[in-house]
Amino acid sequence: MLNVELTYNPYLVATLISVEGKELPEDHDLMCQCKNNRLQVWIDSFLANIVSESRENKIDLVTNCTPQDTLDVKDALTRFQASENGIKVQINLKANECCKSAEDKINQLTDLFQKAQSGPFEEFKSTVLKKRFEEALSPSFEVSVVATMSSGKSTVINSFIGQDLMPAKNEACTATIANIEDCDGMDVFEGCSKDSEGNTIHNWQPVTQDILTNWNDDSQTSTMHLKGDIKSIQESDCATLVLVDTPGPNNSRDDEHQKTTLRAIKRKPLSMVLYVLNATQMNITDDQSLLNTVSEAMKQGGRQAQDRFIFIANKIDAFDPEKGESVRSALKNARNYLKENGIENPLVIPASGELAKLIRMEKKGCDLTRSQRNSLNSFTELFVEEDEMNMLNHVQDRINPYSFKRLSSRLDESKTDRDKAEILSGIPIVEELLNDFLIKHALPAKIKDAVDTFGHVMEKAEGIKRINVQLSKSKEELEKVAQILKSFEKNNERVSMAKNYRKEVSAKKYEPSNELKDSYKQIQKKMFFLIEDMTERFDLDNVKPMQANRIIDGAASSCNRFNIEIEEIINESLEKDFLAGLDSLREGYEAHITKLLQKEFPSTQDAGLVEFQKKAMTMPNAKTLVEENKYTEKVVVGTRQVSDSKWYNPFSWGSKKTVHDYEHHDYVDMSPIWNEMRDSLHVAVDKNINESKKHAADQAEKGKRILLQAMDGIDRVCQENITKIQDANSDKDSKEKQIAENKSKLQWYEEFSTELKEVLSI
Repeated sequence: MLNVELTYNPYLVATLISVEGKELPEDHDLMCQCKNNRLQVWIDSFLANIVSESRENKIDLVTNCTPQDTLDVKDALTRFQASENGIKVQINLKANECCKSAEDKINQLTDLFQKAQSGPFEEFKSTVLKKRFEEALSPSFEVSVVATMSSGKSTVINSFIGQDLMPAKNEACTATIANIEDCDGMDVFEGCSKDSEGNTIHNWQPVTQDILTNWNDDSQTSTMHLKGDIKSIQESDCATLVLVDTPGPNNSRDDEHQKTTLRAIKRKPLSMVLYVLNATQMNITDDQSLLNTVSEAMKQGGRQAQDRFIFIANKIDAFDPEKGESVRSALKNARNYLKENGIENPLVIPASGELAKLIRMEKKGCDLTRSQRNSLNSFTELFVEEDEMNMLNHVQDRINPYSFKRLSSRLDESKTDRDKAEILSGIPIVEELLNDFLIKHALPAKIKDAVDTFGHVMEKAEGIKRINVQLSKSKEELEKVAQILKSFEKNNERVSMAKNYRKEVSAKKYEPSNELKDSYKQIQKKMFFLIEDMTERFDLDNVKPMQANRIIDGAASSCNRFNIEIEEIINESLEKDFLAGLDSLREGYEAHITKLLQKEFPSTQDAGLVEFQKKAMTMPNAKTLVEENKYTEKVVVGTRQVSDSKWYNPFSWGSKKTVHDYEHHDYVDMSPIWNEMRDSLHVAVDKNINESKKHAADQAEKGKRILLQAMDGIDRVCQENITKIQDANSDKDSKEKQIAENKSKLQWYEEFSTELKEVLSI
């Protein structure tokens, strides 16, 4: 029997693994798999790897995790034991659940940071650090709602709001982006509208569905910002829900709308995406491009991605079990449809947005029309009396047991048919999952990001410890230290090595990261499939002018969406490429420093002095360098400017291009038109890739400047340390004063560090 203990802290993204009571070293294969990765990324392969490495068929596994992470461990174990590899292996799980609230931790962390404002470390008081800390703990929790036309997306959003606010029509109606912020205590919803440049068109005012419809129909409106009390959402001081209502793929008013949807899916792992499907009508071709993007994001994001994408099979109220219409079959169809689009094991929640909306409108005292009252009564009776319409039963095996238990308790405690029908409608299930994701993923990640913002303050405290060790030495020893450091500073060979290293950095040839190279391959692959699809569209005989125009418009629209998508792919890859390149330079610098110190401070020298000098010459990580460096703003804005001004998009003509020149013929020859569009597609892709390569090389040069400037800063720190030691060596009073000041700082830091460890413990 092998004894394994796994401890995972989501607030530090830290993992400890002990085998037979002995903690595994950081360079162990199992630890390398877990390092700096969230449990949801590696837990599925962890069990197989430990069985493979130990070759034991009986394992006692003890876990120390939060309740939410424990559920993923249990689920991974269930799947492993059900697999072929797990049949002959017996794993006994003992789960120790740590129940400290993430919300409490955020409040404690905020209080601790405020305490640091009156502490002795000036770094805590810097404007940059305060801004980064506040951004890390920003309460905004985005939930993007995406769908194609006729799915009932607006009705689903209105069901959360509890009133008919968002415009809802049979045809595609959302031409703008609407951000709806939950503001507790507001009696009515207020809103404002802005154009594509961010200029206000309509100032903040109470809004109704008619007002929003008018704003939406106004061609100048790009975004609508709304705020009001969304009572159905669980309140939290640390998280403010922001529902983002996005236009459908064929109904965006401008390209920026489609970019917003793509960014929400691909680049915001701490946000959620609700994908609304029409349960009565699957296989809508408009879905495919968007679903492909979702599929790619889910494949890359592991279990966290499985949690953040929720598919709502809406309009379940249209099913009648007495007519043999089965919700279970509809769910199966939805899962098969998503699987055909590359989405494995999707979480599909059956729901009636209309029923939940009407019940909540009635509770709020809204005036219902006669048709709405009839629908409400009919739907309530249907959902309460028919077992098949119990949406909770349909998802029992798909949601975590804690959520199911809470919802079941609410159902059992319901005193009226309306209360029961509300829970059975499925919308409360979605709301429960939103809260689960927030607690399990979003809040722990916010805590980690917030703590990371003042990591360099901790580095400075460690540096103070090192310098005090040196200052506390006798006069003779301190004089020797001063001489060694001065010799180190003036050593011609060291100076020459430093100059040569700077030359190496300046001359270093840029090499694109593997991720950027992969993005180019991904784009080429996408282009191949797009061309294949459009070839079929144009490969027709006897095409009349009206039909030709429709084909051209549709193809141009597809090309334009593709161009927007590759722009986002490249932008995301460029940012990662830049950070990866800077990290590579930083790692090279650390190797240079290690080599330098080994040469200048042989093993016979004082090890403490070596550590002191090494700590002084430590460089922050790439992200911190970028955020604190004076080039930061240029780097970020430059990347965005590329997307605004440099990407080449030849397809804006597509929606306007006609074939009137051919109208005196009975039919249109589609070949030359298709050849022109295909050539334009190739030109666009080639030009965008070439532009991105040039931009990546420019960014690499900026990265070099950032590193060299950071090296200048480190040189200044080293000089300051030498000066401190020289002053202390020549003046006893100065020495004692420095030691006393440092001890006072360190005492404060030790108290701060102890409190911080308590906040971050599980």
